Amino acid sequence: MVNIASENIMIEDIQNSSSVTLQENAIPFTSNQQTIAPEPTFAEPIPNITVTAGRNVSLPCIVDNLQKYRVAWIHKNRYTLLTLQDRVITRSSRYKVSHNSQRTWWLHITNVQERDRGEYMCQINTEQMMKQVGFLEVVGKISILYF
Repeated sequence: MVNIASENIMIEDIQNSSSVTLQENAIPFTSNQQTIAPEPTFAEPIPNITVTAGRNVSLPCIVDNLQKYRVAWIHKNRYTLLTLQDRVITRSSRYKVSHNSQRTWWLHITNVQERDRGEYMCQINTEQMMKQVGFLEVVGKISILYF
């Protein structure tokens, strides 16, 4: 039995008890204990990657304990939402998203262009938003001249 007064809380016996006695002006709640799952965490940082224009690249975002939360990829410099979970939001067909068992979320960019250079942010929509950023450097195509 748990007695809850407006000014003080007295716990008489909480073992296997889910009953609550409310005194006048008390705030109701249940005494059932719930297991709280750990918050998501980033297992590894997003690497900074250098890629030649015209090539393909994949950026990983590795998350532990994702649970019910969602992952989004954002091009930070252009303020562009690219993906949300399994959906590609941007209209460019060069962007794709994939994941393996909800742990590693890959942002795939095909035919990388100079304008793709910049910071890419992986976000998790926890109450206090979680994010991490990796940088994509794009270099011009290398031409080999034969004499």
